[in-house]
Amino acid sequence: MSTYAPFAKPLYVMLKPVGAVCNLACDYCYYLEKSKLYQNNPKHVMSEELLEKFIEEYINSQTMPQVMFTWHGGETLMRPLSFYKKAMELQKKYAGTLIGDYICFFMEKNRNTVEDKALYYGLQALLETRHSS
Repeated sequence: MSTYAPFAKPLYVMLKPVGAVCNLACDYCYYLEKSKLYQNNPKHVMSEELLEKFIEEYINSQTMPQVMFTWHGGETLMRPLSFYKKAMELQKKYAGTLIGDYICFFMEKNRNTVEDKALYYGLQALLETRHSS
């Protein structure tokens, strides 16, 4: 008989820092209806306080040395680049020596804004800075 060990595998969670906030209204989107949950606050986004709490708890709950952060929309870049910079600072704060090799950063976005190229290079620069420190 084998023993079931649910935490013997990595734990992955997709973050939705903007909830259903998006600059598009695609017919096929499965998440736009979630905006009804925040009718009193239609631009509901993740606060920096919640971001820090999530990052600390997510890193501390890992059973494997790798930690994967996947940022998912709405449109993820409805949060400014400074939000993701803060996320990387918090990852470094709570991951300690793991930061260079074991923290993965993924972002899904619709690439539908004029600022995409600047944001891409901004994120790339943030990642390079994180790996060099």
